[in-house]
Amino acid sequence: MGNLVWTIALAWASCITATLTAGNTTAGPGEQGVLVPVALDAETGERVCALMLDVTFDGSALALPEVTVGAAAEAAGKTLVFNSTDPNTVGVIIAGINQNVVADGIVANALFDIGANASPGTYAVSLPFVQLSDPLGSLIDAEAIAGSIQVTGAEGEGEGEGECHSADTDESWTISVPEISRVVGFYNAGEYHVESSTPDGYAPGVGSRTGPPHDSDYNPPDWQIGLTELSRLVAFYNAGGYAVNPLTADGFEPLGAAEQGQDVAIIRNVGTDGTYPAAGGTLDVSVTFNSGGHAELLALCLTENVPEGWTYAATVGDVPGELLIEPAFGDSNVLPFLWLYPPQETLATLTYRVNVPAGESGSKEIAGNGTYNSQSIADSTFGPVTSIIQSDSEYEPTPGCASLRGMYGGPAPRDSAGDMLAVGFLLTTLLAATMMARRRPRPLLADGQHHRGRCG
Repeated sequence: MGNLVWTIALAWASCITATLTAGNTTAGPGEQGVLVPVALDAETGERVCALMLDVTFDGSALALPEVTVGAAAEAAGKTLVFNSTDPNTVGVIIAGINQNVVADGIVANALFDIGANASPGTYAVSLPFVQLSDPLGSLIDAEAIAGSIQVTGAEGEGEGEGECHSADTDESWTISVPEISRVVGFYNAGEYHVESSTPDGYAPGVGSRTGPPHDSDYNPPDWQIGLTELSRLVAFYNAGGYAVNPLTADGFEPLGAAEQGQDVAIIRNVGTDGTYPAAGGTLDVSVTFNSGGHAELLALCLTENVPEGWTYAATVGDVPGELLIEPAFGDSNVLPFLWLYPPQETLATLTYRVNVPAGESGSKEIAGNGTYNSQSIADSTFGPVTSIIQSDSEYEPTPGCASLRGMYGGPAPRDSAGDMLAVGFLLTTLLAATMMARRRPRPLLADGQHHRGRCG
């Protein structure tokens, strides 16, 4: 980009610390466009408007030919320019002709090229200089957390080669139920931190972020464990082991031969006629999964979004497979489900019950989506599927429209699996995607059992 020089006058101010964190990833020699995201995490009250930073790396093994603006900065109307100051350093400026505040999230995407002769090992991606300013040009005290690129062997690494997953504390290249339980604790806490005194080097809650994030924290690396990220670990458990794979988002893959299958689809049935009780009471919601012919589902998670004020009661009837996480009694709005042992039937139905407050009226929506893993598919999404329902005091069925009610959340045709699948494909076209949110899981005990209720 030539010799580009920017000068920005900034007044010094003493402010609460904000943090820029470089991500961690795995790649092989000769790979190009290897993504290392840079994420902003500003404390409450901070208003970040512009950023300057240097990205340093080992220029003998890595090159950084491109840096693009991240989603959080772009959403604030910012642009990004970068300039290589030496073979080991690239300077980056993120700013805009506005005073918009940049929200927490990814502010820059560093796209590295790995040298064809790069030796296997871990290469630091450091941020030795960072400078953040608010809309008035005052500096915000900031700290930076380095990331890394783990370069594997020329042909990639396999089981027993390279570094084990952070959750694999006994370095057995398998994931056990207690090891999953440990990461459930991070999920339940909402965030985690570096703690050198623990077997895995991490602990739940707020604390130091000086060091690389946990391997389960990859989408994006933000010091929080999401339901999808936890589901990936369950996939390694159910596969009987895992191996290093630099081409995947987390740098690992489940053991076993890849198989073919269609995408997973879901069908939702609400109550008996697609209505809810206006006088209050309970409502049963059934979600049927069509596994699309996969030889084996290794992981499955579902997030259901219910109307405001509606609360979770319990599952109803037999639960297909075995749940690791389900909502606690009284949880509302976002209801997470994660299977320890996913159902293997082509069609499997989960039914849950919600409490409907009295006096509800008008149209309501129940929406849901999720992800699944198989031997050949990682973190593939299904949905969103939205059911539109009315109160039983307002709904008047229209002659000849029974099939439409089924499509929008009433009873779907059940006379054949083909009918249900057809409805499922129609449902997958409805409305926009619903963000998955974290909620309290059912805690997993040391013996692998779990119980209902909120986690402490």
